[in-house]
Amino acid sequence: MPTQELSITKLPQNPPDAWILRDQLSVPSTEQLLLFHGPELFASVVTFSPVGHLVVAIDGRILRVNDVFSQLTGYHEHALVGMTLVDLVDPDSRTLTEEMLERMLRRRETAVDWNAVVCQPSGRPVELALNGVVVSSGGLPRYITILVRGGEAVERTPAAPSAPVVPIEPDSNDTFRSLVERIPAVTYITTLAEGGGTFYISPQVSNLLGYDQEDWLAQPSLWLGAVHPDDRAVIDDAIRRGRDERTGYRIEHRVIARDGQVFWVRNEAALMADDASETAYWHGVMYDITERKKLEEKLGNSEARFRSLVQNSSSVVLVVSPNGTIHYASPALTAWLGPGTTSPVPGESCLTLLHPDDIERFREFLSEAAGASGVSPVIEVRFVDALGGVRHIEAIATNLLSDPNVGGLVLNTRDVTERKDLERNLSHQAFHDALTDLPNRSLFLDRVGHALERAARQDRLVAVLYLDIDNFKLINDNQGHDVGDQLLVTVASRLRECVRAVDTVARFGGDEFTVLLEDPEDMSVVIEVAGRISKSLCEPVVLPDQEVTATVSIGIAHNVNSQTSPQDLLSSADIALYRAKNLGKARFAVFERGMTAPIHERLALEHDLKRAIDMGEFEVYFQPLVELENGFVCCVEALVRWHHPARGLLLPEDFVGLSESTGLIVKLGEQVLEQSCRRVKEWQTQDRTTPPLALNVNLSSYQFRHPTIVEDIIGILERSGLAPGSLIIEINESLITENPAHAISVLQAIKRAGIRLFIDDFGTGYSSLSFLKRFPVDGIKVDRSLVDGIERDAPQLSMVAAIIAAGQALHLNVVAEGIETIGQLAELRGLGCPSGQGHLFAAPGPAGEISSFIRRRVLLPQVRFKREQPRRTAE
Repeated sequence: MPTQELSITKLPQNPPDAWILRDQLSVPSTEQLLLFHGPELFASVVTFSPVGHLVVAIDGRILRVNDVFSQLTGYHEHALVGMTLVDLVDPDSRTLTEEMLERMLRRRETAVDWNAVVCQPSGRPVELALNGVVVSSGGLPRYITILVRGGEAVERTPAAPSAPVVPIEPDSNDTFRSLVERIPAVTYITTLAEGGGTFYISPQVSNLLGYDQEDWLAQPSLWLGAVHPDDRAVIDDAIRRGRDERTGYRIEHRVIARDGQVFWVRNEAALMADDASETAYWHGVMYDITERKKLEEKLGNSEARFRSLVQNSSSVVLVVSPNGTIHYASPALTAWLGPGTTSPVPGESCLTLLHPDDIERFREFLSEAAGASGVSPVIEVRFVDALGGVRHIEAIATNLLSDPNVGGLVLNTRDVTERKDLERNLSHQAFHDALTDLPNRSLFLDRVGHALERAARQDRLVAVLYLDIDNFKLINDNQGHDVGDQLLVTVASRLRECVRAVDTVARFGGDEFTVLLEDPEDMSVVIEVAGRISKSLCEPVVLPDQEVTATVSIGIAHNVNSQTSPQDLLSSADIALYRAKNLGKARFAVFERGMTAPIHERLALEHDLKRAIDMGEFEVYFQPLVELENGFVCCVEALVRWHHPARGLLLPEDFVGLSESTGLIVKLGEQVLEQSCRRVKEWQTQDRTTPPLALNVNLSSYQFRHPTIVEDIIGILERSGLAPGSLIIEINESLITENPAHAISVLQAIKRAGIRLFIDDFGTGYSSLSFLKRFPVDGIKVDRSLVDGIERDAPQLSMVAAIIAAGQALHLNVVAEGIETIGQLAELRGLGCPSGQGHLFAAPGPAGEISSFIRRRVLLPQVRFKREQPRRTAE
């Protein structure tokens, strides 16, 4: 078993307290321990642990449990793996469990303790005490290990005492200590030099041998005295070979406790080398295996018992010659080979069972075992079964060539395939997205870094595409997270199809994806890939109950010189992505140096927007709507304006788009509607003319899709006292045509509340007039772009006439927008248009200016008028 080396700083000789001097002693962290050689030691800890143990992924899913945990909960491992820990615990324990996991992952505490209740399959609730530690690497959490004890019923019925957990003193800054002092084993760090000292030993040494930590650290000779004299030569030989070959060691030997008792221990150690010097150190773990040895001794006294143990063991025992010729093979080998096969007979070579790439290494292992006495180091090789499947096998050799009863090398082997699979799974999950199985941010940046290094040496092109699904939050909010997840999985699949096998597609989280294109011929190829991606992703996604259509915005960046870093490339692509979104989404943009200025401006405006909503810098302007025959003011339309302290008066086109993209439009819309309703209610109270003055308010697409929009509107009407019949909601026709089913549902809810509905900017979309019959609307507003040309454009006049006629036929109120000339008014009157608005009657203005029009309730056309201009100061 090759053991990887760890690099630490040079350790001082025998400090009195290694933890107090940890500023001078750089003890390896849990991250180092588990990343380099920890999975093997960790698997051993789990196997030998007398308490429950489980491994939890950073998203909360259970990855691994031991038998003790299965006994505590009543669930087999196959039923628990893949389940989230939060779902396993009782509902009353879920909030606390979520909080504990979050505290560890956000590094507010490295180790935490809490109690949780789990209902066993029988329905019996049991209370468990959990102690968790987050394991990290590269500054990022990778997974969580949790020790579990308990099993008492919640109703406190008598239960067998649970196995003890080694108590620890909480230390949020020392993950290594919080881990090793919890496990039922002695952990130590010592020098390789003969007669050298011990730099750290865990408190469990007191339970095993009766020595205190201070005694052990202060007296280097204690180790020599604790080893049984008959085993010192074996240990010295194992340590020497582990040091010379830098492979570590794994041996079983006897130790003598302080009170003279003799114990058997299993002693495993990994080699740690100091990068700055030739000094090296052992990091080791010792388990008490006395009971097992007693059992082996009893069985060893009887040949029949020994054969029974070997022949019924799931592990395989082989007796071979130094060249690999088989003298004996236990029956378990047949199970490894698979059904329908027979074990090799004596005289055949065991090397034929191995993977071809491991044969030479195993030959050397046998040769070394034949030339040494005692137990060999462990080797790990691949075993090939009869169907060509590969198992990972761990083997240890005992040299009994001189024993006349054996006359060979005894190979004790065990199948460690499951452990290797766990290691691979943990590594895979640490660097891949759980939903799409794409590489995550860490792995993507690593691959970008390698690509840039190769490109710098060969003067090659490297490009990164940064993708964002347009309006994904609306899809998630309105159609559910399940639909959102299915959409993300489909996007991931289509992205893979759009690029080469050598390229990398990654998910950064949420609706953000990235693509690494290595060595494209030129930027035209990169643009072609972006176009192919855009075309593929805009195709509808067919789900079991519906179709979802989504577009993407793409930012593109490439390396400009050999100094370009992965972060530089990603940042540039992100800036280009913002540019693509700012241009209207569903497109791509290539990074240019001048793109950074608009982003800074946008960020500043976004900050100002949040503050303005809180500070009340928005004001509602009103524009009257009149009956064209007599000038009677029947309604006012609410229009929002922003009095920016530095930029002056800003119109909606300056900030509504930003407020939608940031989600602030909901709060802003509520403010506008509440101000408008209260003002119109005041005007109604002052003027008793019949019918009462009505209010028109425009609803943006983001507001229309908000799940509580109807309830929010009704709540504002109740607070302001305005009757529902006095409110007219205006929506754009595109909101109806893009998702008719959702539109009908919302519109019907608004109508049931007694609120009227108008289609705004009618005539600018692609819908036919007939679609009006399908929706519960009360009126339409003819877009100002159509009204503008009716004096001089006969086809346009005909189009407006058709819209007015259709509205009248469907008993809908028709309002013409943007009336600015007497000629336009005359044409509209001639066509029978009942209502209109525009500067010809009155420009939008603050409530104080509009109040005089409301008092008169009649507005005559103004031959001379002045357009509203935004008042801006120099920026």
